[in-house]
Amino acid sequence: MDYLIDKKINRLATGASESSPVGCILNEHLSPSDSGFDMHYALEIGILLKGGMNRYYREWETAYSAGDVWLCGPWEPHGYKALSVPCRALILVVWPGFLSKAGGEYDLFAPFRAAPAERPRLHKSQKTEVLNIARKLAAVTAIPDKYTNLWLANKTVELLLILLENWQTDHAAAPRLDNEDYNLITRVLETAFRQNNFITVEEIATAAGMNRNLFSRKFREVMGIGFPDFMLRHRLNGAASDLTATSLSIDEIALKWGFTDKSHLHHRFRELYNCTPGDYRHK
Repeated sequence: MDYLIDKKINRLATGASESSPVGCILNEHLSPSDSGFDMHYALEIGILLKGGMNRYYREWETAYSAGDVWLCGPWEPHGYKALSVPCRALILVVWPGFLSKAGGEYDLFAPFRAAPAERPRLHKSQKTEVLNIARKLAAVTAIPDKYTNLWLANKTVELLLILLENWQTDHAAAPRLDNEDYNLITRVLETAFRQNNFITVEEIATAAGMNRNLFSRKFREVMGIGFPDFMLRHRLNGAASDLTATSLSIDEIALKWGFTDKSHLHHRFRELYNCTPGDYRHK
């Protein structure tokens, strides 16, 4: 997937926070070569308004057309490539803790915990309704007022309920997560983002005031990956940023981000980005 080397990973999605839990971004792609790769803590709900797009995950990809909806979980690598242009998409970025208390009897986080290929897809009959919601959101956020955040929050819940309406999966019956779990993981992430080097599960669990097993379980429930995988992605993200934004040598970048040497960084970098650090910098 060579599209991965055209854009750098962003550590956190913009536009969402604990106080403003839903942000809205309107993206328009005018070239069939437009592509990108992203990874962030906030959840993502995308609605394709016009055109065609391929969406990529680590081990799965599929094509989307107008009216289709996609989801991305916390810190989940994902990418896109425009297929037919103009290609226009509405992106909602959602603070994960918001969903733990917004769904009432429904587990709104369940679709994000499922594997990409198992996530809900809209029926054809639902697409007009979803497109109308998306256009309303685009209009509301274009001229924001004191009700904009409320509109975003309510319509996000409405969209997820539409997706859940006919979704038959074991994930929907998974244990619900408490809002404190999300707050705990947010604090852990803030600590981890200040580190360049490898941190053990034991070290971060102690800092969070928990034993190793309990911390590991809660972290995986919220993030969908184990803490060691998360830290590896964080360090690779930092290395990728330095490759594009600094003149440091690859050896210097490897040491800065806690890799043994250039060869170690090269091996790990190819696993996630599907290219070498040198190719990434050149592109």
